[in-house]
Amino acid sequence: METVFTLARHSKITRFFILATALAVLVGLLIGVPVSAAHAEANPPVTITPLSPATVSYKNKYILIPRYSKTYTVEHSTATVTVTQGNKLIASHVDRVELYAGTYTVTQTVTYSGYAYQYRQVETVAVGTWIQPYPIGPANPGCKITSKTSVTDTTGTWTGACDVPPYWGETVKVEGTWQLADGNIHLLNSVGEEAYSYPSDLDYRWLQFDSHAKLQALTNLTKWVTDKVDQSGTVTSTQTLTITEGPKNCATRADYKKVKATKKRHRGDSIKKVAKRLFSPGEVYLSKVIGGHTVEVRIYEMCSGPKVIAVGFGDGHAIKKAMGNR
Repeated sequence: METVFTLARHSKITRFFILATALAVLVGLLIGVPVSAAHAEANPPVTITPLSPATVSYKNKYILIPRYSKTYTVEHSTATVTVTQGNKLIASHVDRVELYAGTYTVTQTVTYSGYAYQYRQVETVAVGTWIQPYPIGPANPGCKITSKTSVTDTTGTWTGACDVPPYWGETVKVEGTWQLADGNIHLLNSVGEEAYSYPSDLDYRWLQFDSHAKLQALTNLTKWVTDKVDQSGTVTSTQTLTITEGPKNCATRADYKKVKATKKRHRGDSIKKVAKRLFSPGEVYLSKVIGGHTVEVRIYEMCSGPKVIAVGFGDGHAIKKAMGNR
């Protein structure tokens, strides 16, 4: 995470206190302001990220690699770039290329494979399926009345839920009319199929069909099915990329990131190494001996306008770095 600060234009004394505060930052006492990067979720499996104009240090090269994002459904992906400058082919289908300052045409290509999951409903028992209460293995399907309306003492309408063979894994609804005759309940459904049942103590809620009886299901039954759909393909994006070379004795953000700064004793880059990374010995803003240790703050010019890099050194090694405005 980058630390950001601002050196405002103040009097010499005020600037001294600002620089002293910057020194405190560099020895771990100042709270930095984090900068979060914008991120957008993409709906397609793979989205190629547009390339922004770039600035490189004097006589340095820009490292170009494919940039893209992918969803969790993408299992494998490969990406390459093809670069031309005018009619000249610089690189073809490579995963990395180094470019000097100039204007280029860049084509990014990503080939990917994976799977997506889609959900749909399918019929398991369609209208017209026969429900037959014949014993199937240990199961003996039956039908239970769920509602009954009496028209007279001996006739009325009924709806019921019929048990079905276990491998169907569902319940089928039926409906029709009933008539009491000779101690039996005569059931007739709405499509004209009939069956008989013997009520238990005139309890019409439970009906056990005779073995010869059958009724027709009137309700479609469906279940959810998951399909694994192939999601392979190739996407390309072509654009112009402009790379600008910075002036001498200045550094870029990429150079800044190369500087190793740590509070671990003598583990950070030396003053000489930082000067090499940032293309300048830097300007000494403050140097002081604290508790027998030499603490120093140096400011380095950046190639992008008024921005500068501040690096704090402890006994000649970088212990903190920050970017900000002069």
